[in-house]
Amino acid sequence: MKNKLTAILWMALSVALLDSTFAQDTPLPPVKKDLPPRGNDPLLMQKLLTPQPEIFELTPEMEKEALAYLAQRDPRALDEFNKIKGINPRIYNERLRQIWKERQRLEDLQKDDPVRYERELKIRDLERQSRELSEGYRKGQDEAARRAMRANLSNVIAQLFDLREINRQDEVKRLEAELRRLKETLDQRQKNRAGIIERRIQQLTGEAGAMEWE
Repeated sequence: MKNKLTAILWMALSVALLDSTFAQDTPLPPVKKDLPPRGNDPLLMQKLLTPQPEIFELTPEMEKEALAYLAQRDPRALDEFNKIKGINPRIYNERLRQIWKERQRLEDLQKDDPVRYERELKIRDLERQSRELSEGYRKGQDEAARRAMRANLSNVIAQLFDLREINRQDEVKRLEAELRRLKETLDQRQKNRAGIIERRIQQLTGEAGAMEWE
């Protein structure tokens, strides 16, 4: 019974996809041969019906910008990226897309919130220092040098904690302000309840009104 229901759902989904495709006058996407049998895989249907994250193609210009940003942020990571590119180009492109998006986000932040932007740059620099210090500590042989690196690492992590907490405090303030705005909007809508209802009726009947339904 379960397999029969799954098959029916797959048939309905296939018809809907065909109708949508022909309505847009676009060719059907190629069938992936590595997909498991449809009737025996309800998880596949769930995956198809679940919104997928946005995936964009990384152009050569975008790749150049992302690598330049990476070289500025963490030059040592460039060698690792070159190794990944030769071993697994797909993972290389995925990670480079993430770096490009991070670069775009920082550029927007620089325009919208310069103070937060400078704090983010400081956080990234401290994260780089923490990686280098922890690596040096693990590989170090001299005990005195290891103690010094551990002390420096403790100082770096403490600074990172404080900066991240400032970001969290800013986010809490933003959410509180948004909540206040939503409450004010809710109060206003309750006060204008009758007018909003009348406006909706006028919209549905083709008449004009002054208050919006939404």
